[in-house]
Formats: sequence, C-alpha cells, structure tokens
Amino acid sequence: INLASNEVLQRILPLLENSSLFLYDRGDLKEVKRHPDFRIIACMNPGSDVGKKDLPANIKSKFIETYV
Repeated sequence: INLASNEVLQRILPLLENSSLFLYDRGDLKEVKRHPDFRIIACMNPGSDVGKKDLPANIKSKFIETYV
C-alpha cells in the first residue's frame, strides 16, 4: 500500500472514514454504500527500505500494524 500513489490513497480514505463513497459517472453522482463487513487488508514494506515511503499519518492511523 505504501507504493500506491497519493491519488489512490486519497480515494481509499473516504471508505475507511465513512460508510459510503460518492462516484461521478457520466455527470451523475452515485453513492456506493460500504458493506457492514467491509475490510481492507494491506501490505507494505518499511518506509526505510530503498525506494519506499511511509504512509501519511491520517491513513496509517486507520490500520492495525503487525510486523512479520
């Protein structure tokens, strides 16, 4: 997940914070409601690895970190 562009991360954030997401399709605004059992499982390498970056704090705080 830490290799995703900032644009992708900003699109994921509303799903983590709210119960729905609004999509624009051909000029129409559509609301997509999140399923009650919705989960995101994300993997990442440490930001200290070469070519990697840390997640922004507002996104990182939405996940539980487990080191393997």
